[in-house]
Amino acid sequence: MQLMGVDIGFSTNRPTTGIACLEGDELYLRRAGTPWNSRETQIPHGCRPSIIALDGPLLPQGTNELIHRHCESVFSRSPFHNRCKPGLSHWA
Repeated sequence: MQLMGVDIGFSTNRPTTGIACLEGDELYLRRAGTPWNSRETQIPHGCRPSIIALDGPLLPQGTNELIHRHCESVFSRSPFHNRCKPGLSHWA
């Protein structure tokens, strides 16, 4: 089984997207920039994950970051709150 985790960042000045791939006991960690071609080159060749976990503000650029995100609010409540997300990421 292969697992992939992606922590999405939007900085144009430095690589802020984290990519983690796990196959068996082998862990692969990389940082990438915002453009897809930068992210794609950091995924190990032949990686075909069975499960992918995403963490990031999946909003179009220019969107108000303080809008209510229904998906995120669902994962911050029971029965998920103990395993997935302790709170809303965009609130201080």
